[in-house]
Parts: sequence; C-alpha cells; structure tokens
Amino acid sequence: MLKHVMIGDIKVRIDHESGFLCVTDLAGIRGDSTDNIKNWMKNTQTIQFFEAWERDNSTEPETIDFQSIYDKNRDQAYRLSATQLVDFGCQGIFVRRGRHGGTFCHIDWATHFANWFDPEYYVYTIRAGREMYNLLYGMDQNYLRFSRQLAAKNYGLVNEANQKRRYPQLPLPHTKNHVPGQGDEILLLRLQQQVDADILNLALWEMTALDWRTRFSELAKGNKNMRDYATTEELETMSALQIVMRELQDHQYSATEKLQHLRDRAVDLLKFYCDTPQKEDTLELARQKRGW
Repeated sequence: MLKHVMIGDIKVRIDHESGFLCVTDLAGIRGDSTDNIKNWMKNTQTIQFFEAWERDNSTEPETIDFQSIYDKNRDQAYRLSATQLVDFGCQGIFVRRGRHGGTFCHIDWATHFANWFDPEYYVYTIRAGREMYNLLYGMDQNYLRFSRQLAAKNYGLVNEANQKRRYPQLPLPHTKNHVPGQGDEILLLRLQQQVDADILNLALWEMTALDWRTRFSELAKGNKNMRDYATTEELETMSALQIVMRELQDHQYSATEKLQHLRDRAVDLLKFYCDTPQKEDTLELARQKRGW
C-alpha cells in the first residue's frame, strides 16, 4: 500500500492497514481542517450518506443508531465529530491521535467530502481513487496474475533439467541406500525435482512448501501455494531464480551450493525489482499481512 497519494497538489496520507485516506490533509487546502470536517458532518445529506454507506458495507449496520444522530443534529449547536461516529459503530472512519494523527476515511467517504468541499478536488479525488483501484484490482493485478503464471511455468525449467540428468547406477536391493518400490529412477527424479523446488522456496521465503503448509494451513486451503500470496516483485524474483537454478543444475552444483548462491541472488533481485519506495512499501505490507 502507498504511504500517500497526490490529490491535486496535496499529499494525502494513506493508512497502511485499512487503506483509508486522511481527510484532514485534504481538508487543509483552505481554512481550518477540523472546522471543515465538522461542517461537512453537520450536513444532513452527509449523515444520510454515512447511513447508506454503513448499511451497504458495515458488518453490523443494525447496531448503529442513526436516528439518535439525526435527533441530535437538529440542535444547531450540535457538532458531530469523527470520534462520535466511531463510538456509534461506523466502520468507514477512524481517528488517529498524536503528532501524525488525523481523521482517516474510506475512499468513498473521502470522495464524498471532496464533492462537498471543492469541485476541483472532487475530480482529483475521483482520479486518485481510480488509481488506487487499478493498483489493487486492475492493471497491476493483471500483471501480478501474469507474473504468477510465469513463475509457475518456469518451474518446468527446473524439472526439465532434472529429467535430462544422468543418474548413477541404482544400488542393489536390501542395501541401506536402496529406494524401495518399482520405478526407482522415477522416484529419484521426483525427489530431485522436489529438492530443487524447496531450494527455490528457501532462497526466497526461507521455508519449504511443506513448512509453509504446516505453519499456514488456513492459507493453504483450496490447494493454494506461496506464489498465490506473493507480490509481483517476488514473483519476478522467483522467475529469475528459476533461470539461475537451471544454470546451476547444468553445472552440477550441490544442493548446499545452490541454496547459498540463490539466497544471495534473491536479495539482489528483490532490490532490483523493488525499484521504487512504493514497491518497497507494498512488499513490506504484504509480508506483515501474511506473516512470512
């Protein structure tokens, strides 16, 4: 998630966890930001918008007593505040205290405020909302999907190299090194493919697929894997690592040597692909949310 978004010439902060915009920043383009927000909330149509939005988006809209808000708002001296809305149970807004605090709202609320406050910045806010949407669901998501497919396809490079590998003569039965069952060479092939896939996962995410499924069983439901939760930059890194792995296989590096080499390359590649502060923030936020 971005740390901020430009709305016109105003840098508006974005809360990392919720994605809410700081309307305090937007309200400060003229006059007192606190008064501007309170005047917006005093408007009856604004309260009607809050009610309609919460009814459509809140997990428990029936618990919010909007009738009480309407009744209090009839008093001209009454000023509805963001804190009161939070206390009433509204989920489209929250207040952060402290030096870097402010009133943070869902993009829908921020757009409504901009519409009430300034026509020009209303247009800018719509544009910013569209850009945020594209980041989460649009063009960037399409690219993420492509990167995921590419990373999955490139695993074929790893498997192909192992299929062409000439394995030493298999041990005789009843020895401690014997692989039981029929098709011993196929078993060795599958084992080597799994080892190399785990080396790739260890190099980038510091755990094997089995480790991940064990530690994050809820995320693994529906046959999901680590790539399904990776950022675009991680998937690009994985695709590049798979190419490197193919070269290491061709030169018969040991598993330990592969892991060390790929770990070093993973650090460099992530830095290369995360070439903007925005991408660095996105990676850090993704790691925090998924827990790995």
